[in-house]
Amino acid sequence: MEDIFAGVLDRKVVSSQVLFDISNSIPKEVSFKNMSLDGSILSIQGISSSRVAVAELEHNLKALSYFEEVHIGNINLVSNEGAEQYSFSIKCTLKGVNNDEAK
Repeated sequence: MEDIFAGVLDRKVVSSQVLFDISNSIPKEVSFKNMSLDGSILSIQGISSSRVAVAELEHNLKALSYFEEVHIGNINLVSNEGAEQYSFSIKCTLKGVNNDEAK
């Protein structure tokens, strides 16, 4: 996770406060596998023990003032050593980021 945060911070588009607030928005049943920034689009891939927790994450991210839009791209049920989990992807559009300046 530290590599992801360092990469996002290097782009000088997202402040450490944004990352802190995102981190505080994550329900305990959710883990991020990957987070990337492409222009104004923050993409998150993760796993969760429940669909409700993914919906809660989406709700929490929408409540943050940093995003114009938050959208769950997909949620898939996967079995991992007998345990059922949900893999998901979320795309968040950052407010006030010019795509030409962000790259």
